[in-house]
Amino acid sequence: MSETSSIDFQYRVLSICEDFVVIDKPEGYHVHPPEDDHQRKFVSPEKVVLSNLRRQLGLYLYPVHRLDVATSGVLVFALSKEMARAYSRLQDLGRIEKTYHLICRGWTEDEFDVDLELELDSTKAKVPSLTKFRSLARFEVEALPGGKYPRSRYALLEARPVTGRWHQIRRHLNRVSRPIIGDNDHGDSRHNRYFREKFGIGGLCLRAIQSRLNFECGRQEMFAAEPTPKWEKIYDFVRAHEVHAPDLSSGGSCRPRMDLEM
Repeated sequence: MSETSSIDFQYRVLSICEDFVVIDKPEGYHVHPPEDDHQRKFVSPEKVVLSNLRRQLGLYLYPVHRLDVATSGVLVFALSKEMARAYSRLQDLGRIEKTYHLICRGWTEDEFDVDLELELDSTKAKVPSLTKFRSLARFEVEALPGGKYPRSRYALLEARPVTGRWHQIRRHLNRVSRPIIGDNDHGDSRHNRYFREKFGIGGLCLRAIQSRLNFECGRQEMFAAEPTPKWEKIYDFVRAHEVHAPDLSSGGSCRPRMDLEM
């Protein structure tokens, strides 16, 4: 694959090859305009990636997956209908591996799965949903004012969604009482405000860092995004407050532990 990482566009282009264009989507940007007419009125055209990227590159792009508005990181576009269909097939076959980093409230097991049905955004029907998690670091900071304990616990996690539901990672962690810091929809406003005001870390702490495509013919494509200044700050913050905790593993599925301060 021939990569182009130095093109100076509005968006950081991670790769351009014969089949795909990959960018590092900033947080706060829509992949395409909201479908709801009322919501669309409040979205600036400059905040819509698809139309601007098409114009800036002079290419017709096909969006093949979404990132939430608040999520930053690896975003892939196909350059043809055929490759868009091929991407969709790979996704259906489970041959696309997406990796995210995030900060959540509380500590977790070293590795765990959240296998809980989630409601579809459109019909509200419940569908099977699976996300695999791995704890990269556990850390503590001074507790929130008025807290029950002197220290508050958080974790840096790696997430690998096996299925691709709306807000899947965010909803799964909320369901097991480990909400993502900065999540205004599924999180805890007290902890969100604490990180924003006390530590200067605002916005959703969720980033798509890598996407790997495993084609049936044996071909592989891997796209990765370097840390943004915000995420450099997050990683430094975690290192400065990391606690080398005992192994919390208990069999592979997440069961929140009531003996840990949330």
